[in-house]
Amino acid sequence: MRYWRMTTIAAMVLALGLAGGCHQNKVPEGTVKSEVFEDDAPAEKAPAEEAMPEEAAPAETPAEAPAEAAAEAPAETAEAPAADAVYVISPNDDSFIEFVGYKVTGNQPGGFANFSGEVTVPGGDLTKAQVSVKVDLTTVYTKTNILTETLKGKDFFEIGTFPEASFTSTEITQDGDGYKVVGNFDLHGFSKKIGFPAKIEMKDGNVVASAEFSIDRNLWEISYDGVTDDAIRDDVLIKFEVVAEPQA
Repeated sequence: MRYWRMTTIAAMVLALGLAGGCHQNKVPEGTVKSEVFEDDAPAEKAPAEEAMPEEAAPAETPAEAPAEAAAEAPAETAEAPAADAVYVISPNDDSFIEFVGYKVTGNQPGGFANFSGEVTVPGGDLTKAQVSVKVDLTTVYTKTNILTETLKGKDFFEIGTFPEASFTSTEITQDGDGYKVVGNFDLHGFSKKIGFPAKIEMKDGNVVASAEFSIDRNLWEISYDGVTDDAIRDDVLIKFEVVAEPQA
């Protein structure tokens, strides 16, 4: 009975994809770790300067414009601002959001079956794009049911209280051949501003974005350590590719 209990407990702590046939037991060398930014302090509002009264200038009598000149002047045509194009993120055949967790003895991948979001691109300029993504944590999956149910529980996502994670971009800048994306990542009741490298392009009328980077799960208070001699590592690999299609 004692052996059975110990075996069951050990199996239930294999969270964030933390065991299996793979021998890779940590985030691969060369993986970029996401930047984490401290909360910006609110800027102090400068006191408004009191405007000095100006002396009124004597009114000038406008000269009458020749009628012919007024008739010949062409009317200026104002250019309409470029419309914002909206693209929809959904779990289509070409999109995925996945993770790989690690512990001393191995790793196992997982992912999320349901997510949604939008990419708004003003005038086709990707550096001005705004991205918002919501992930349904209740649809987490791994290779085994016991791992999946453990992830949903109180030691990890706590989906009964926090059923959703989200990311909202605040800045996208050109970075070499790709882009750097900065935004707020909300998970497990905590919000952190992070930055990571990504590949973003317009392809076949869609916005295609992909990235691979690691995060420290402790920053979102997901801090379960696992069992003695088989500790769960702090860093979790996040990888995704989304094909956002034009809004109908």
